[in-house]
Amino acid sequence: MEALKDYIFDELRLGAIDLHSRDDVFEPAQCGGFLVNGGRLYVDAVGSHLEYATAECIDLKDLVANDRAGQRLILRAIKELDLADVVSVYNNSVDHFGGHTFGCHENYLVRADDDLLTHRIQNALSVSW
Repeated sequence: MEALKDYIFDELRLGAIDLHSRDDVFEPAQCGGFLVNGGRLYVDAVGSHLEYATAECIDLKDLVANDRAGQRLILRAIKELDLADVVSVYNNSVDHFGGHTFGCHENYLVRADDDLLTHRIQNALSVSW
């Protein structure tokens, strides 16, 4: 994972590495960064695996294109580093150890003053357990 991350940022120069820690445990300094397409590529500290998050997208077409761009970027690095025989890449959101599912790393652009956000927050606060 580190070799792929380093190759994409240092050799291909397709983004900028985060020099500061977002979280000392889960996102230490230099574990990844932002790509020129607005996406984020990093080595997840939990499970030590490479993750790609899309840039913010306005519509489904942009989201699919951005997701595919991340896939192609990772596959390009694997091919150019001649790691195809030793690296396996999975595109999913399932924990293979416990069978838990996680949300995808898709980002959507929504106006902050949009009623959708206000409505969801109010509904979440009004739910009684």
